[in-house]
Amino acid sequence: MAYYAGITEEAVEMERRVYPAHEKVTLKITPRGKHYRRFEGKWRVTMVPMEISANSFMDPEMNAADEGYYDTFTLTPENGELVFDYVFKDEEEWAVVLSSLEDEKLKLTLHVYSLEADLFARSPYIGDLHTHSCFSDGDEEPVLVAANHRKAGYDFIALTDHHQYAPSVELEAYLAPLPVEFKVFRGEEVHLKPAQYMHVVNFGSRYSVNDLHNADIAKADSEVRALMPTLDVPPTLDQYEAAYRVWTAERIREAGGMAIIAHPFWRTRHEYNMRPEMVKWLFEKGYYDAFEVISGQSVFENNLQTALYGDMRSEGTKVPVVGSSDCHKSSDPGTYFKFGMTFAFAEELTAESVIDAVKNHFSAAMETANGRIYGTYRMVKYALFLKKYYLPHHDELCIEEGLRLAAYYKDEADPEEAFGGTCGRVAEYLGRFMGKE
Repeated sequence: MAYYAGITEEAVEMERRVYPAHEKVTLKITPRGKHYRRFEGKWRVTMVPMEISANSFMDPEMNAADEGYYDTFTLTPENGELVFDYVFKDEEEWAVVLSSLEDEKLKLTLHVYSLEADLFARSPYIGDLHTHSCFSDGDEEPVLVAANHRKAGYDFIALTDHHQYAPSVELEAYLAPLPVEFKVFRGEEVHLKPAQYMHVVNFGSRYSVNDLHNADIAKADSEVRALMPTLDVPPTLDQYEAAYRVWTAERIREAGGMAIIAHPFWRTRHEYNMRPEMVKWLFEKGYYDAFEVISGQSVFENNLQTALYGDMRSEGTKVPVVGSSDCHKSSDPGTYFKFGMTFAFAEELTAESVIDAVKNHFSAAMETANGRIYGTYRMVKYALFLKKYYLPHHDELCIEEGLRLAAYYKDEADPEEAFGGTCGRVAEYLGRFMGKE
């Protein structure tokens, strides 16, 4: 059998792609299989930081490596592998440019990422913070919503049925004893009469704000009215509505949850769900924790939400972001499902850590229909790297666990048999990818 003569990105293994900056680390590049050529002879390695350009407008033919602009060194393979130490100087994506000194046809470029300590200490988790089941107006039972999300590559969801918190508690309890990595966090979509058109996502709270309000509406209303004169509400906005929205966010925070403004440009009857000026005021004053900058409504609404997000940032307002699907039919990817997702860079996969990540701007929102990602430049560039190099295999690993969860819900066989050791595979891969095994 003739062996493959070249060296391509597909022909090599470089499972670890993320490294801490400012520390001496070891990079290892290995041929992927026995039918691929192993590294032989001497190789030149050039470390190219993607955000520092050596391009010269005066001399476009300049070879930056020859000029000594980039770190360049010569390697001799060890057992057919390239192994070398390096210290990344800062946080960014790097091109590792390899070229044989003995055969000019053999060239290869790989990409890695270096992180400052605060971000390297966190792991990327893919989540949906706004979903619905048949307990409100969704099509599927909660467990099937969870299974379908896992199949689609999510690490966690919050079940946020309209007016209802209990379904999320029941789903959390159902999954807790099962050998699955996928997490479901408590939540609800809050709608409070008389402010019944208010749509606020309560993520991760210890109890229901809908239930708290409805247990004594008169008391809640009196608290809202007492709050009104204490707020610096612009005269162009409805004072009562503004106070109700602030009261709701305060109750969510008291319950340990994260208050998220959802789909302000969703059209209710003939108007938007929220006035843009109300959204801006609530974030300027810091009353809400996150903005659903991407959600499962339409390209039109997402376009307006991202534009408003851009305006708020340009005006000096820091706005934490999430991306959600607002999923009502998880079995049909062509509807709301997987329209939006959140990259949450959290210390661990818990509701508290996800909340901490979002509130402290360690998150990004992805519009899955076209792959655009929104957030701070720092989070977006890292998320784009992960989208290309981490998510493909991550998503493959998620599929089987999602399929097994749906099958288990139907038959409820022995859990260890039903899940066949799938639990832990994503965490193991993440550990290898970031060198945290």
